[in-house]
Amino acid sequence: MSLFKKGLEMFVALSRLHMSPTKSHLILSKSAQYNRDRLLRVLGFQEGQLPVRYPGLPLIASRLSLSDCKPFED
Repeated sequence: MSLFKKGLEMFVALSRLHMSPTKSHLILSKSAQYNRDRLLRVLGFQEGQLPVRYPGLPLIASRLSLSDCKPFED
């Protein structure tokens, strides 16, 4: 888990982008509850659920459909 956190810290250092645990959620799939809890605790994020909209566009685990894009039609 700490290796994962180190990787994120390296990304922050190289990209100059910053993570905000109060505004961010971690979306996990098919992992044991123990690993989920540990990862969330180490990183300081809350657990999120799909689908998420960013900004207005759904972030989904499958292909984007026409109905997903309906809100953007003029």
